[in-house]
Amino acid sequence: MEKQIVKKPEDNITVSENKDMHPFFPNGFSMPFVRFSYSRSSMISDGKTTHVTAEEHRFEKGRLDSQRFEGTLAGDYLQHMTQMMENQFNLMIQSINMFLPFK
Repeated sequence: MEKQIVKKPEDNITVSENKDMHPFFPNGFSMPFVRFSYSRSSMISDGKTTHVTAEEHRFEKGRLDSQRFEGTLAGDYLQHMTQMMENQFNLMIQSINMFLPFK
């Protein structure tokens, strides 16, 4: 069996001077391996007012979405919410406590 050698024609490649080029993604193209999510929230109370701040940043399918919220609530809202969370935690511990071998 004889091998025939075929020479490939040379391509003329030029480097573009345009540095403002962006990658092209066809419609429906998604990058599932690149996903990012970040969220943060805070509540600060001075006794008279409670200042609430929340923000969320998400990068998914080549798109960055950001949401931000700020607001002011009535004075003792933070203490009221902290008390509610403590009550929920105590109820959870009491329900788990009956499954523990010691008391």
